Amino acid sequence: HDWQSLSAPTSRATGDSTTIRSDANANGNRDAVYLPLFHGKPLENTPARVICFYLPQFHPIPENDAWWGEGFTEWTNVRPAQAQFCGHYQPHVPDELGYYSLLDTSVQRRQIELAKLYGIKGFCFYFYWFSGKRLLEAPVENYLNKPDLDLPFCLCWANENWSRRWDGLDSEILIGQQHSPEDDLAFIQHVAQYMRDPRYIRVQGKPLLLVYRPSLLPSAKATAKRWRTWCEHNGIGPILLAYTQSFEVVHPAKYGFDAAVEFPPNNSAAPIITDSVDPLRDDFKCTVYDGRVVTERSRHYKQAAYTLFRGVCPSWDNTPRRKNAATVFLNSAPALYQEWLDNAIRDTEKHQPNSDQRLIFVNAWNEWAEGAYLEPDERYGYGYLQATRNALQRCADPAISSLLLVTHDCHPHGAQFLLLELARQLSKCRVQISILALAGGKLLNNFSRVAPTLNAEDADTERVHEFLAAQREKGTVSAITSTVVSGAIVPTLKQHGYRVLGLIHELPGIIHAMGQEDNARSMAKLADSLVFPAEMEFEQFCTIAPVDRKKVLIRPQGLLRKNPYKS
Repeated sequence: HDWQSLSAPTSRATGDSTTIRSDANANGNRDAVYLPLFHGKPLENTPARVICFYLPQFHPIPENDAWWGEGFTEWTNVRPAQAQFCGHYQPHVPDELGYYSLLDTSVQRRQIELAKLYGIKGFCFYFYWFSGKRLLEAPVENYLNKPDLDLPFCLCWANENWSRRWDGLDSEILIGQQHSPEDDLAFIQHVAQYMRDPRYIRVQGKPLLLVYRPSLLPSAKATAKRWRTWCEHNGIGPILLAYTQSFEVVHPAKYGFDAAVEFPPNNSAAPIITDSVDPLRDDFKCTVYDGRVVTERSRHYKQAAYTLFRGVCPSWDNTPRRKNAATVFLNSAPALYQEWLDNAIRDTEKHQPNSDQRLIFVNAWNEWAEGAYLEPDERYGYGYLQATRNALQRCADPAISSLLLVTHDCHPHGAQFLLLELARQLSKCRVQISILALAGGKLLNNFSRVAPTLNAEDADTERVHEFLAAQREKGTVSAITSTVVSGAIVPTLKQHGYRVLGLIHELPGIIHAMGQEDNARSMAKLADSLVFPAEMEFEQFCTIAPVDRKKVLIRPQGLLRKNPYKS
């Protein structure tokens, strides 16, 4: 799946993550940082399902022996690769996994352990079918036959011809496709055994089947119809068909498909910067692109008028295959990949309200001959895997990525101004804020300009419950309440499963004068944490509603305005 269609149409870390430094200056970064293996629990709660394309060509087959020489695998090209210009990172040398063979299922078992550790939710195996003849089938068959290889998976039919140029084009074809209605049925009958497996990736209950280039089918719509009919009549049920945007960017309905998958760096139209490198050989014919552009563009994604699953790529350099005529993306680094993935996650969350449809594809898990892999190498160590976890970790604890703020009203007083400024600052930090105002006031429009705001005073109880449920559906699990008065809503927040942090500003005299004793007791009993501005205030609050000291924080609330009494 070599580079195609360059001119076709159109870091942060949180929680237990490790900071990735942005040190990109070339594919051979002078300051590349080797990151060791992360020691911790697998990342299970993620905001989207990250699925990695997976190449099975890491074991010999008779056909490759005949075409390329005995014992050929991807490593045959990867090992002897040479730098083509000053600062060029080649060869790429694997770290922990070594020059593995995928005939060894212990390798796949370790790949699964690493994928789970860093939050990856599935592999998408390239599947090679030529009119009933299978190539490189052993790894995926072994996977199917060993249920303890328990990472979800799906298939992508790589339906190109195999040619000597590695690009699927018709130059010296090694083995070609022979499409026909009969072959369509034979194909779907064969892959049905995979789709029936409980590990197979589904979207809204539908098995996900990808096709690399549906444009090569004589009639993709007719093929899709045959597949759907067969699946409906043979116990599979509805299927979800998607294609990779490797050569073109069109509506999937053109092929009778349901969705498209971005396939960077294809179709990225990145700027050429070949003149900026110093070649190391006289026959230098490489094309060099600036890899920073794809990350920059991901900050402002364009939206498609159809279901589109975002795709990211850690880096790209096919020197092992193309040698002095390679395509190279410079300025690739784990930090830039992390930001790109983070942006893809945010965009997916925003435009895919159903969490089951939040899929993001990585090109790839192990495309070593194209420099597109997450597996550890000797230069970055586990850097790209850690970058993946970092981007996902932002939402592993959803409190980091999204937050509900509750203000007891919107009148222009101290606690309200504090919460409003808190909303502004958190929004600047890219935390997704929603606001529940228990009553209105002059600041209501100010809150509304910062984040989606519901004024409970103008809504009935059902609408408040709908609002809270909608935020939970989006992944928000934490809420901050502004005052003791807000204790009135805390039982409802707990009913919806929120973790509640309460900000307590009031002294006992105010609590008694306003008749807020019950709300104080509600806060003391139900809130997960309470923040007091001073030790004395905490002690006084306990005379009304005793609080477990373990859930108390003492933090000065600060000032938003200049103190007129201080010179």
